[in-house]
Amino acid sequence: MNSGASVPIPVTRPGETAQIAVDLIAPLMVGSFQSSWKLQNAGGAFFGDLLYTQIVVVPADAAKPKPSLARFAADVTIPDGTPLLPGQTFTKIWRLTNAGVTTWDNTYSLVHIRDERMGAPESVPLPETRRGRSGEVAVTMTAPTRPGIYRSIWKPRDPTGNFFDHEMYLEIDVIDPSQRPLPPEKYDSPVSSADGRRYSIGWRFGVDVPYGAGVHQGVDYVSSVN
Repeated sequence: MNSGASVPIPVTRPGETAQIAVDLIAPLMVGSFQSSWKLQNAGGAFFGDLLYTQIVVVPADAAKPKPSLARFAADVTIPDGTPLLPGQTFTKIWRLTNAGVTTWDNTYSLVHIRDERMGAPESVPLPETRRGRSGEVAVTMTAPTRPGIYRSIWKPRDPTGNFFDHEMYLEIDVIDPSQRPLPPEKYDSPVSSADGRRYSIGWRFGVDVPYGAGVHQGVDYVSSVN
């Protein structure tokens, strides 16, 4: 990599640490390259571990930082596959990371680009987010009236109107109201009866009922662990 054959080592006593610098120039060809070095004493004998550096040479365009860049961080609400009723209004919130070199302000936006818009506006402003930080953007939508799987695709846009990576999407499952599943019930499980038997599931109906030595919040049916 266009360096000399050797570089001097600074005076270093036993037990001390030395810093050795070698000036290199990346090859003109794209690819992975390694340069290996080893210490040599005054008599020409090599000693110690092999020292090396490994680099990847990329095309010039790929090496340039992209001015604006977003990365998906998390689904704050409505994870993919969320069941919803026809016509139900909901708010999708994405957490995005500003992975570019610009600072987002209210002139940056998240824009619907394809699939179902679900009654949402064409665009919403991105949160004010500095480089390397994360922010949350919310879009209020209404589920379609017919059961099925629906997707909505969105993409960030800079103040000049140019889109930039990364696409964001949501996917919901609009269910038939007649087949609406019961909401999940929260309860302590497993529970123990007065005679010491343990049970794994229960059913709540919202009132305190006697259970063993005390009361339990509405368990009227249980099945044993076994």
